[in-house]
Amino acid sequence: MHYSLIDVDNQRLDIILEENTFTNALNFVLTTLTDDICSIADQILNRFCLNILPRIHYNVKSLIVDSICMEKILLAGDYPNLTQLKIFNFNEKIVSHYFTGESPFRRIFQQQITDLILIFEKNNNEISEEHNKIDLCLVFSLPFMFNYFDYIGNTFPNIIFNDVRSLQVQDQVPFEHEFFIRIASSFPILEQLSVVNLVPQSKIRTKFNYDNNQLYPIVKYPYLVSLSLYIAHNDYIEQFLNDKKTYLPSLTKLTVAYDKLQLMTENFTRDTTRLNCINVNELNTIETTIVHSKDFYIYFSLL
Repeated sequence: MHYSLIDVDNQRLDIILEENTFTNALNFVLTTLTDDICSIADQILNRFCLNILPRIHYNVKSLIVDSICMEKILLAGDYPNLTQLKIFNFNEKIVSHYFTGESPFRRIFQQQITDLILIFEKNNNEISEEHNKIDLCLVFSLPFMFNYFDYIGNTFPNIIFNDVRSLQVQDQVPFEHEFFIRIASSFPILEQLSVVNLVPQSKIRTKFNYDNNQLYPIVKYPYLVSLSLYIAHNDYIEQFLNDKKTYLPSLTKLTVAYDKLQLMTENFTRDTTRLNCINVNELNTIETTIVHSKDFYIYFSLL
């Protein structure tokens, strides 16, 4: 936050207003050395909302706020040029209150915001005892306007994103089978997916083996054409290529490390991973000096 704005008089503020870049981005969140999030003092916030924001709101293009002070800040002006919003301590209550048709900020969320960063507050015990209590979820654009999501973790709002076609998921805790069921449900027209997670799955190994998942429904991505698993543990290659776990009828582009692909397909002979590879016509393995076997070309007959 620009603390130099707090004590300025009206004459100096008028001069500052002539320099738009000084008020384009405002940060109302304090971060401690231990990465805890602190709200600014009420006295300072009130000064901004009553005397400063009403005069500079039309310059503001980017805001960083926490869920506690967000409403007061957004009500302090119209923000006609606001397109970027970062919200700390985001939770399901915030989703239900602000991401609905009755939201007082419906115009901003539906018609203006194109870049949104949500930082969720999470209970340590929900996911992992070793995981930080803050889980970062970067969302580039809102459900109403955008078609691209980036860096969404295990925690994300319970919303149907009807326009999202490209998604990257990343976390430092496992993505279990149930997580990918949620992804398929929340992103019904997903076309491109990148999975970044080097932590192995846990529940799946104990509940069903590689080729028998009677206890779990098959995850279906009917429109997915591009899948990147290059920075992913073998479990996620298994998760997506095993047709007993995931159905990928439209997959044509696959990015994955060659040695991992070779291992998980049993040197391109395994039947349960064959179906999801059958339509692939673009295979990116990064490695460039590989002599492929006959089984490889049978497996990927369109290459």
